[in-house]
Amino acid sequence: MNNDPETSLHPQATRRLAEFSSGLQFADLPTDVVEHLKLLILDGLGCCLTGQPRKPLTAEQVRDKFRALTRERVSSDDAESIIRTVAMIDKMTSLDKLFDLLRT
Repeated sequence: MNNDPETSLHPQATRRLAEFSSGLQFADLPTDVVEHLKLLILDGLGCCLTGQPRKPLTAEQVRDKFRALTRERVSSDDAESIIRTVAMIDKMTSLDKLFDLLRT
């Protein structure tokens, strides 16, 4: 264990970060952070579903691939709800619905 205060993390850094994170509400996030979060979610979903930057899938191919990949874990209704939610993510003011769907 590194006890050198010049090169080690503050001993309470993890606790302080956890306390801050656990109390954070969506409404507390600045607009630019929310917008960036939306882009990161879309980017992450796109990377997970396509994975081929030189040969990108069409929107319909992405939807079909998502349905196929989630068929055994997510109901058809939930999959369609997730697809609709992701398609409208740029208009969302809260990501709670998306997170709720992804948790099921």
